[in-house]
Amino acid sequence: MSSTTKLMSSVFSNRPIEVFRYSKKGGELSSVTFDYSGLAKLSIPRNYTPPKLTPQFFRQWDVRKGSRKFKHYVFAKDISRIDLLLKSVVSYESTISKGTEIDSLTDQLTKLEIKSKRRQILCHNGLFTDIALGSKECYEVIYYKNQIIFANTERRENQNDLFSYIGLKFEHYLARSEEKVDDGHFKLLLKGQYGDFPFLSVVEVDGATEKWIEPTNNTEQMNALNNYVEVKLTLVHDFPTIEKLNKIVSPSEVLTYVEKNVKFFDKKLEKWLYQCWFGRQDTLIIGTRDQSFKILFVKQLHINDLIQYIKKNKLRMYERFTSSIEKIEKVLTMVDDYVLKNSQAKEKENVFLLKLGSRPLIEKTSPEKANSLFDISITKEFQDWREKT
Repeated sequence: MSSTTKLMSSVFSNRPIEVFRYSKKGGELSSVTFDYSGLAKLSIPRNYTPPKLTPQFFRQWDVRKGSRKFKHYVFAKDISRIDLLLKSVVSYESTISKGTEIDSLTDQLTKLEIKSKRRQILCHNGLFTDIALGSKECYEVIYYKNQIIFANTERRENQNDLFSYIGLKFEHYLARSEEKVDDGHFKLLLKGQYGDFPFLSVVEVDGATEKWIEPTNNTEQMNALNNYVEVKLTLVHDFPTIEKLNKIVSPSEVLTYVEKNVKFFDKKLEKWLYQCWFGRQDTLIIGTRDQSFKILFVKQLHINDLIQYIKKNKLRMYERFTSSIEKIEKVLTMVDDYVLKNSQAKEKENVFLLKLGSRPLIEKTSPEKANSLFDISITKEFQDWREKT
């Protein structure tokens, strides 16, 4: 088997599976339930697709409407960025240990053959996209109870309220929702293994297709996993006529149109690909808007449409995609080796800083800073659970 074939086999055979989930209502982190209640079904209205597209319907989705009172959630400096990740892990492991229905439901899915001396990773799923893209992001790395836990240092302090709002408002239009837009969300807990590293990660899911049904058996579980949706809204500078839009039908035509009319398209496309692929969201809904925040164009694609378009038109991007698991494993190996070499007897001092980018770097933190970061990030609930297990 050639090295190229091995890399392709690696990325296409290493997708994680859903083992748990949670729904958070808008507001405080405490308003969480471990169910599907926060998952919305999304679809494009029939009269919003050619050839029945009309100017009246075309312009009625104003994603700025209602934005004045919206405030995005900012993590206070004394609040853990990974609180809900850790809560999900505790609830999932507790459920499994009790041998409840969810255990039997996911039994066949979760029996991954993990034969590795490497530490298990706990993280937000965006870590894998950040590594694959070489994004300049920083993560706290906490070595605790033989697990390596990643916490992004970003607390949303500089996030723009309007641009946070319009994406959520667009999702509300797709869901036909009349509810007030807030920062509530639905996330999956995914289980998988990249190279030698088993992991549990949480990923936000924007919604599900109308084919999705709440699973009650293994077959339905796999069906649910294939019907999650990622939603993207982007600004275009070309205002097409209805006649022109009616001619944009095939996935290739859709992506070609977006490429010609969206700035920094390649960067966006590559990020969309990784977010959908690593996050198990096989459907991508792309919306375009004008500068007055009116929706111009909405199309639904499958993850395979993106892969085929990139393979045909963006060879270097495709090669990066097929080798992405190798890149992720390389960075995780660097982290794992460094953490083990520099770990201290005092658990609270095992906090490090990972700086991603073209040349990832991990470094120590002072004992004082490490203690402070540990106390903020690793919640008491999680510590108590790990002491029991």
